[in-house]
Amino acid sequence: MFGSIAQAFAGMLSLSIFGLILLGVFIGLVFGIIPGLSGSMAIALIIPLTYKMSSTTSIALLISVFVGGISGGCISAILLGIPGTNSSVATTFDGYEMTKKGKASEALSAAVIANAIGTLPSMTIGMLLSVGLARIALHLSAWEYCTLGFLAITMVSTLSKGNMLKGLIAAGLGLLASCVGAAPIDGVMRFTFDNYNLLGGFGLTYVILGVFASRIVIMEYAKGKGTDQMKIDRINGFRWPGEALAHHKRTILESWLMGLWIGFLPGFGSSVSSMVAYGRAKNTSKEPEEFGHGHIAGVLAPEVANNASVGGALIPMMALGIPGDGSTAYLLGALMLHGMDPGPLLFTEQPVFSYTVFLVGIVSAVAVLLLQTVGLRLCASVLKIPMHYLYPAIVVCCFIGVFANQKTMFGILMLLVFTLIGILFTYCNIPVAPFTMSFVIGEIIETNFRRAMTYSKTGYLAFLTRPVSALLILAILFSVFSPILKELLAARKRRSAQG
Repeated sequence: MFGSIAQAFAGMLSLSIFGLILLGVFIGLVFGIIPGLSGSMAIALIIPLTYKMSSTTSIALLISVFVGGISGGCISAILLGIPGTNSSVATTFDGYEMTKKGKASEALSAAVIANAIGTLPSMTIGMLLSVGLARIALHLSAWEYCTLGFLAITMVSTLSKGNMLKGLIAAGLGLLASCVGAAPIDGVMRFTFDNYNLLGGFGLTYVILGVFASRIVIMEYAKGKGTDQMKIDRINGFRWPGEALAHHKRTILESWLMGLWIGFLPGFGSSVSSMVAYGRAKNTSKEPEEFGHGHIAGVLAPEVANNASVGGALIPMMALGIPGDGSTAYLLGALMLHGMDPGPLLFTEQPVFSYTVFLVGIVSAVAVLLLQTVGLRLCASVLKIPMHYLYPAIVVCCFIGVFANQKTMFGILMLLVFTLIGILFTYCNIPVAPFTMSFVIGEIIETNFRRAMTYSKTGYLAFLTRPVSALLILAILFSVFSPILKELLAARKRRSAQG
């Protein structure tokens, strides 16, 4: 193995490979920063350009775009409160609040280091233990995937700032929205109202941009608030977040483990891992009431997790031939176009190329770290743009992103609809995080639930008889009832103190 890794590293020592990696990282960062675009879209657009390239050069370009796209989403999430990618949704909760408090540099610096902490070790682990970790995933089935999805939803529902009921309502509405379109198993049409545009369900792009980007623009403008009114006098360049890293090292480690694990579970990916990590960080924090109001751990946890899932998602793609998320699905197709057959035999038949994939990811992570560190001041200068210039630009980017994904005016109309839904959520004090999370993984949960019912001879009892599934159910119950128990204990202490 180490001989193959050495050969892979030697094959990368060329200016053309490093040039392509830098180009890919830059493209990924740009697509990740702009709301509505994403690294997966960039990969889809670039794949036709790689037909004439060799397999090594093409994968160097595509993997670097993949890494850059995941890392870039945190910039707009922190500076504008608008997630550049789906994986950065959780970063907006505390990152944007830190920006409004004049702590944009601290938030961006923490996110930059969190990106590197997440990506570098996960790529290294993926390279060394890819085959072994993939064999573990083979023992998981529909029961485990279904309960893991429910665990993610229940954990995110606790982010509703003290009102779990509204969080669960939001999660239920998200699951309902995910049911629009063709059913995942039998293809039965649901809630389409004979509109062919809804046959594939609601588009994730206009849902995310509607409830986050457009809603924030309208609400901030209506309140007379803008970026030119924020505290921008203390925005500087990169600052080493040593104190934050030391104080939250346990949160960082747990988030990295969750990101790696959830990343290599097919279908979940970085958006799920970041939400779960954020929920875990809040539930285990000694000051959970600070989350959602500018807590640095609320930036570290999701950014470490979503970048750890990058290496995790490559594991099933390379070792099993199963994409871990949407971006790796495109990468899988690109590998097949170049004559590769991802799966257990790939590491035997093409060991040098297999390890090149992970080495490119490691080099790309270093390149992202350097570019984000050097360009941090330029990123923060976005806040100095007057709101009457910035807000129209954001709206235009939203429309362009939706049209680029949907290629129809129906997507633009639905963007406006979900903007109104997001505004309604704001007035009703309903959190959008559980809604978004449930919508993202609703189809995954339904698909695996129906498969589990098809495979099982004991019905619902199978969820309790399978050890991993049973443990996940216990975790679900704990995530639901632990906040209630904490509140009861806190109330009891207050009564005791008063008495």
